[in-house]
Amino acid sequence: MSWRALLPAFVVLPGVFAWWSGRQLVRRHDDAALAERLLARQQHAQHVMFLSSVLVVVAAGPYAGVAVLALVLGAWIGDYPSRRVLLDERWTLATCLRWQGRFSVAWLGLPFMLLLAPSVIQAAGPLRWPVAAALALVLGLWAHQYTPTFLWLVRAAPMPWPPGWQALSESSHARRPHLLRMPVPGGRFVSAFAFPSTRAPSVLFTDPALELLSAREQTAVFAQELAHLEHGDRRRCHLAAAISYGLVAGATLGAALAFDWLPPGLFISFWSIALIVAFAWRLARQKAHETESDLRALALCNDAEALISGLTKLTMAGRLPRRWSSELEHGASHPSLARRLHAIRRAAGIAPAPSPLEEPLVVPTTRAGAFVTLDLERVWVNDVRYPAQKAPKFLRRKTGSAWSAAYADLVELRIRASWRGGAALVARDRTGRSRGVTIAADDVATLQRRLDAVEPRLAHDVLLPEPPALVGRFTALALWIVSVDVVLTLAVIIGLIGMIRPSRAALAAVAGVAGACGVILVADLGMLGDLGVHGDGWRSVASAAGAGLVAAVAGWLAVQPRTFDWRPADYLPVVGALAVIVALTWGPLAAYLVRTSAPPTAIVQTLGGAPLLWASLVALGAALLPARPRGLRWSGAALLAVSVLGGAGAILVDRLAISRPIVVGAPAGDTGPLPRMAQIELPSRVGVLRVSPLGSRVAVWTREARGTPDRFLVLGLSGERSQVEARDLRFIDESNALVLVESMYRDVLQHLELDSPSSGSPGWSIDLPHTTGTTVSSIRGSAWAVVGYDTATQDFIGLVGRVGDADFKKQRWAFDESERVDGETVEISPDGRGFRAVSELAPLAQLQWGPLIYGGRVARQSRVWRLDAGRQDLVATWPITAACRLVGPRAEDVVCIGEHKTRTLIWRFSLQAGPTRPLVLPDMSWRSGISPDGRFVALWGRDSIVLVDLERGQAVRRPLPQEPGLPQQLIPLADRLITLFRRPRSAPVLEVYDARW
Repeated sequence: MSWRALLPAFVVLPGVFAWWSGRQLVRRHDDAALAERLLARQQHAQHVMFLSSVLVVVAAGPYAGVAVLALVLGAWIGDYPSRRVLLDERWTLATCLRWQGRFSVAWLGLPFMLLLAPSVIQAAGPLRWPVAAALALVLGLWAHQYTPTFLWLVRAAPMPWPPGWQALSESSHARRPHLLRMPVPGGRFVSAFAFPSTRAPSVLFTDPALELLSAREQTAVFAQELAHLEHGDRRRCHLAAAISYGLVAGATLGAALAFDWLPPGLFISFWSIALIVAFAWRLARQKAHETESDLRALALCNDAEALISGLTKLTMAGRLPRRWSSELEHGASHPSLARRLHAIRRAAGIAPAPSPLEEPLVVPTTRAGAFVTLDLERVWVNDVRYPAQKAPKFLRRKTGSAWSAAYADLVELRIRASWRGGAALVARDRTGRSRGVTIAADDVATLQRRLDAVEPRLAHDVLLPEPPALVGRFTALALWIVSVDVVLTLAVIIGLIGMIRPSRAALAAVAGVAGACGVILVADLGMLGDLGVHGDGWRSVASAAGAGLVAAVAGWLAVQPRTFDWRPADYLPVVGALAVIVALTWGPLAAYLVRTSAPPTAIVQTLGGAPLLWASLVALGAALLPARPRGLRWSGAALLAVSVLGGAGAILVDRLAISRPIVVGAPAGDTGPLPRMAQIELPSRVGVLRVSPLGSRVAVWTREARGTPDRFLVLGLSGERSQVEARDLRFIDESNALVLVESMYRDVLQHLELDSPSSGSPGWSIDLPHTTGTTVSSIRGSAWAVVGYDTATQDFIGLVGRVGDADFKKQRWAFDESERVDGETVEISPDGRGFRAVSELAPLAQLQWGPLIYGGRVARQSRVWRLDAGRQDLVATWPITAACRLVGPRAEDVVCIGEHKTRTLIWRFSLQAGPTRPLVLPDMSWRSGISPDGRFVALWGRDSIVLVDLERGQAVRRPLPQEPGLPQQLIPLADRLITLFRRPRSAPVLEVYDARW
């Protein structure tokens, strides 16, 4: 099933979650922990929305913008029924959607358009520059008139100045603002906004906020908005305007220019991530300014009680809890209400009231015999052995204490509740260590009141710096982009875990995977020496740079201090997933290596061909590094060192073994197509092409009809032709050939003199044992070699002899029956030595989850054995599909041709010495041919022919003929290129081209 088929499910998922989770909360409408449950549900809804948006963008492709809008609309509709009950709203669904749409466009419309603009420009194709200019004009005007556009969209109207506000404004350093109110017909949106400007600042109140607040509270909130205007002074306004115009230029004209140099998908992905992270960072930086604005508002209005009351009403009306977790507060744009009120009381000199704490509060936990005690100075969790010990005076003296902490040492003491049910008291100290106990639902209300009383005694000023969670999530998302075609499966799993829970372990694993991607990409470029040969070298450079950036950001986030202690929930998901991946990859690989007794070179090449193997070890080692137990940290460091040195070394060795590039250019002389020397029409049924050593004769296999004998049509380039009945034919020289005639019970090898009048009559013949697929492997002078397959014993049979002799020698090679071979070639020379080349799926690709290991692609490999006197020795394993031929005047050399990414690799090696580093050419050949002597190779590509002289290490490129087509076979010689074509709607032809250099 494709991603696009799942698009409807991705679109409706946030709406379904909002409706279902809202129903659970409506049943707890009077719950004392309703605010905490609403916040937990909102966080989960954000996670669902984030993941659904990512999946929708992947599945929708060019329609991603429309799909995301449909996703948001579905979330609003799903949330509507519970909003009416939980927030006491009275508007209809149509009114709610209209208002939500207007406000969302006003608040987030410009950032969304900046996010979408590069995709629109890319879709414009050749018109991208006019479209980019039009978008730059429209978005530039929107950025210039952002505040008037916002006020117009939300239908804001001027409001009269209440008594005392004029004097308050004159005492402020900010310019006198426009005062407006925003209607929310039937809704419960309580808030106020400040819009700084060098010309006409504005302050906007929603109608529900004005209805909720008293006159004193309205004045205090207005003072806070004035403090925001003071903060947005002329310098900051000019800086914000410059940033906005720069973002507009980058999203429009910059995108149009970047598409000339970078892949559109790569630029759009990095632009989107950078833009979202920048906005998240901007929102997170507002938190420090909020506390400053509260204190400035207190100085302006000089009414701490009204300011405290007003902020409390706004928080309670929005159904937000007073106390937040430290993780949430780090990423939020505002501090929690508890922290804000603490700062205001301290600045106003308001001491906490001691009366509510004169008697300790004892609350039972859900664990039998355990109680929570909150007294004047500390919080206790005690285990009680006898019922008489429940009295507070015994709880702290006579019983065993599980743990206790002074309020002055705590940065967090709150109720944690899930929207599905259940509540717990959570305490976190200055070191970030967290403890929690589960509380019965009936005692939550009493505990909430006591927490309100002890709240001023907490260490609110102690808050460890922590990067926003949203930055970690988008860094994990960026891993998906930089890992395409490298270790995509591993990146998807680790990135998904990092997006759901961006813990230190998950981000460390993200850094490990991204670093592995960067090393692989750099190694593929041949240590940056491959740019002249690799067709998409600069794209690989950009991807490697992006992978390095993601690794650096994720690593920096992973080492930042956190406000929570080491928790299994932060490590178990990512470590467990990586352990499963390691087991599913390294286990089968180890079994394969033991079973096949592979040499070290094969092991290195297998590791190099499947980078997920060692990348998973790198990620697992990195994930263990931030763990608190020392043993886990040392284990992670050791695993990381071994995987980096061993795995990266295997990748580099494997890639450097194929990094001797030849930059192929046009010849110095004629650069036109190869001149055609001859064109000969052939019968409709043709197959194998054979060429004499000097090229004066060719032979083409043909069959007149099914059931008729196999024949070879022997042609002279001067026009003569004759037919020979044979299953296979090999030229000895220009006038002699050996043919193989197959019958039901025997195979006959015959010698023919092609120039004699009776060329169809054999001069010498010998009966051979009948085998399947028998071919003449090679000829050296009068010596010959034949290869066939014995279906009875499932062995390859090699026969060697001499023309004129009535005897021959026989050899046999047995191979592993368990091998899943896609293509196989066996050739031997007349001395009995030869090779066997096999193309097959890579070992791990044969597993059921094999495609996932290789990022969804079909990973193949080629293996080459040396054959001699019944023995077979593995001499090479390559992570490509290669075709090999036995060549040379002595028939002792092998030439292999294969494709790796966008390049063609050519090996020529002796059967005794084994393969060396190949010759690398920058094009992928659609057809390739090898001369009989093994000196020349012809590569027929997409738009050109490349002729390679292996002895001189030189190559020339020539354009395709005027009527190119795709040849079935081509054989190069020193001065000509012989090709066999079967073009559509025409008879097969043999064409000869002048290929002299």
